[in-house]
Amino acid sequence: MHVHLIVYSSTSLIAPAYADREIADIVAKSIDHNSRYAVTGALLYSDGRRFAQALEGDAAAVDFIMAKIRNDSRHSQIVMLHDGAMRQRRFPDWSLAFRGHDPRIDHAISAAEYEAGLISNKALEELLETMEYLVGQPQL
Repeated sequence: MHVHLIVYSSTSLIAPAYADREIADIVAKSIDHNSRYAVTGALLYSDGRRFAQALEGDAAAVDFIMAKIRNDSRHSQIVMLHDGAMRQRRFPDWSLAFRGHDPRIDHAISAAEYEAGLISNKALEELLETMEYLVGQPQL
């Protein structure tokens, strides 16, 4: 059985003074919402005020959630890094895993955005591996 995977990046429009509170709200609501639609994934937030998120599940459910994200006023400049079928979930245990404030995040996002229009998917794979690694580590 295949699952649909969307990976995107965006620029945060959240004022830095409110970032921790707003992102905590995003994560809490996303966990609840994603659970209802059997969508799993991970969200990264960088000190450079950038988001990267992976959403996986039924194509209709993932597309529905992505449409809500596109209309969210807390971010702009959405870059689609991947939109297609995968053989299995990469984040099966997390309705939404979150990690922020790690120096590796900005680099991983920038590299994946740079390669988004190219044939190579090495940087996308590295971004997904960074997500898997970071969300599995304790937050400092």
